[in-house]
Amino acid sequence: MVMTLERENKTAELEVTAALSGVEVKTREICDKWILLTYDMPHTEAGDKARREFLLNARALGAHQHTESVYLLPYSAEAGEAILNLTKAGKVFVWTSESASPAQAAEVTRNYDTELRESLKKLSGRVDRMIELRKNAKYGILEKMRKKTDPMMASMGDAVRRRESLDLSIIYQAIANRYQYT
Repeated sequence: MVMTLERENKTAELEVTAALSGVEVKTREICDKWILLTYDMPHTEAGDKARREFLLNARALGAHQHTESVYLLPYSAEAGEAILNLTKAGKVFVWTSESASPAQAAEVTRNYDTELRESLKKLSGRVDRMIELRKNAKYGILEKMRKKTDPMMASMGDAVRRRESLDLSIIYQAIANRYQYT
């Protein structure tokens, strides 16, 4: 009962914060559909462009690099579109899967969420450094960091929204709130 009430309180807090920010919030505990993508792009103008565009959008899609040119993504229309763009320039192999059991889905989701949490932790550290720079009136360095951090915040926000995890949404929202003070 305490866990349920605590989760309901977190949900209510997030919904209020989201409403004030003009953001829609959906949550789900487990992802059960995944895409495993491998690609081999030639070093041509088209291949390099396709690879570069995929890598620029990978984080926003929620993609996590497994090994070189191998990515795990939650199943989504946006991921499918990114994959189609890659196929125009090179060799792409795509596996879609659904978990064989709820336990397996929970395990894969946990591993995926661990990687997202690590990315959020790094982003949080970056925001902490930026707040320190602001406190120390180092505005030049702060502006340089902001140019890279703005797209990082946006793509991480997209990845967290696609994942639809309450816990990850709360962590991201806390970082986004602190980022406003940089």
